[in-house]
Amino acid sequence: MANPKLFISIPMRGYDDDEVRAAILGIKEFTERMYDREFDLIDSLIEEEPPDGVMQDAYYLGKSIQKLSAADICVFHPEWKNARGCIIEHMVCAMYDIPYVELKEENSSEMGDYHD
Repeated sequence: MANPKLFISIPMRGYDDDEVRAAILGIKEFTERMYDREFDLIDSLIEEEPPDGVMQDAYYLGKSIQKLSAADICVFHPEWKNARGCIIEHMVCAMYDIPYVELKEENSSEMGDYHD
């Protein structure tokens, strides 16, 4: 049986790629411990440059939603409510029945709220 696919929604503005990657890997490890199973991580960090003439933030959000569409579960970083993209990804999960978890706070031993 294949591992479920995990998408992690995380604020990225103001953080460099290394900080984002480290936080994503930490959340993945935490999720695997909480569920006692492995997940295949969907890389939510978009590194390609948007084409000329498009709104950069909307372009990256569109790419992110494409990746989210393949997820079996989405885990939201504790600060997801502070980022427009994460808020929209949350709406996508809720509207399209993608199971998701909202982490309570960093370094918490509690998973947070699960929505299926």
